[in-house]
Amino acid sequence: MRGIKGIDLVIRADADETIGTGHVMRCLALAQEWLGNGGRVVFVGRITAEGIKKRIFEEGCELVALQHSYPDPEDLATMKELLAQKRVPPPWVTVDGYHFDTGYVAALQKAGTRVLQLDDYCHQREYRPDILLNHNPGGRRIDYSLPPTALCLRGSRYFLLRSEFVSPRQQPEPLPAPATARRILVTMGGSAPEQVFNTVLDALARAGVPEMEVVVVAGRDDEKLPARLGRTSLNCQVHGAVREMTPLMRWADMAVCAGGVTSLELAALGVPVIIVSLAENQTAVAAALDRAGAGLYCGPLDRLTVAGLAAAVRELILDGKRREEMAANGQALVDGQGAARVVKRMTSFPGGFRPVVVEDRERLFGWANDPAVRRASFQSKKIEWDEHCRWLAAIGSDNRVKFWMILTASGDESGSVRFEMNDSVAEISITVAPRFRGLGLAGVIIRRACAWLFGEARQIERITALVKKENERSLKSFLRAGFVRQDERVVNGVAAEVLVLDRNRAE
Repeated sequence: MRGIKGIDLVIRADADETIGTGHVMRCLALAQEWLGNGGRVVFVGRITAEGIKKRIFEEGCELVALQHSYPDPEDLATMKELLAQKRVPPPWVTVDGYHFDTGYVAALQKAGTRVLQLDDYCHQREYRPDILLNHNPGGRRIDYSLPPTALCLRGSRYFLLRSEFVSPRQQPEPLPAPATARRILVTMGGSAPEQVFNTVLDALARAGVPEMEVVVVAGRDDEKLPARLGRTSLNCQVHGAVREMTPLMRWADMAVCAGGVTSLELAALGVPVIIVSLAENQTAVAAALDRAGAGLYCGPLDRLTVAGLAAAVRELILDGKRREEMAANGQALVDGQGAARVVKRMTSFPGGFRPVVVEDRERLFGWANDPAVRRASFQSKKIEWDEHCRWLAAIGSDNRVKFWMILTASGDESGSVRFEMNDSVAEISITVAPRFRGLGLAGVIIRRACAWLFGEARQIERITALVKKENERSLKSFLRAGFVRQDERVVNGVAAEVLVLDRNRAE
């Protein structure tokens, strides 16, 4: 397996005083996983915080700095120039930001790369990346408008958790929650207004719990901010931008936070959270954590009152059993393997096709005799080597057959696809290699293979598929690829569905 050793991943994300640092920080988790597999990572963005720049370099990534962001023309011009510098364009560009629209994505794809786009709350009418990622726990509730050639990854199963939050999971089981939570962490994000912190501190003071220790992470470098927020009766420490948050998170008995990335990082470490949403894109995350029993959502900022927050804080501080349940639910929701799952799908994503050659025969023979393939076939008996070689030689000399190896974006062979053409109709047969199954890619592969055939053979107007009625997984893959049910028939005594994809529906 060639994997991604030496292959570039370009990440396009911004971080400044207006949008905060969340987009870059969650992309760092993806960068860490890519680097861990031997690849290289280049960040491109308007990044004003020196601490974030330093972190990017410390992780072993490169940084191309932008002065202006899209829709400013400098943005796309820089990206195109960067991609053009590569002898072979990098297989993936990740874009993370609400200002990256379909035009921006299409321009990158036209430059010869594939695009992974992060989204939180479906703010666009349609999306056209190769992979769309919504890694929030409420992501599965969103129905995105995507082309059938795209893969959609939704839910906390894919949450991009940085390595510093994964490593502590290997430590011994946490101690039982204290009966009274006295160590409280307050973190609302680098772009949160000062008044939010004052409201939270007033609520903590009104909760009236003695011996409380409070640590506030303001998330930005402002020399005067600690002094202003420190004017409270609480035993309170105030920090600006913090390089390592995990020690503070592990220190805390509970936290009050915004409904962004940090709330899920706290959940992953088993820290009970009280959540306030500061923006529309945080509402779904906060509500999902509440539904999962991993947090307590107190509503959006414009409805927040000191009295209401104080009551919620006091109740959770005094309820050790509920905090223990929250901790367990949070760690079940975010298991720390999300970045690995995303990178696996990126590296397994179909990148193209090449004709089958004689050197492929052993690989094809192994795939053909795989038990799952034999069960899905209308001829289920084991194939003998001599029979396989004769069949392959006959296929190779038949100009009515297109037989291709499926290549991943990283260049690995992930399966094969065969089209048997008869006048204007072609019948498709597909095999996915065992280690590439279960990734949700079959529908994407089918649709891309069909698009490839329609481009290669202009006389073909329809593609058909025969699938066993009992093979529900394969049926779903073809339907996801845009095929429709046409008929039923019996093949070798087995009930089969006939599915079709017409050129006019595929173009």
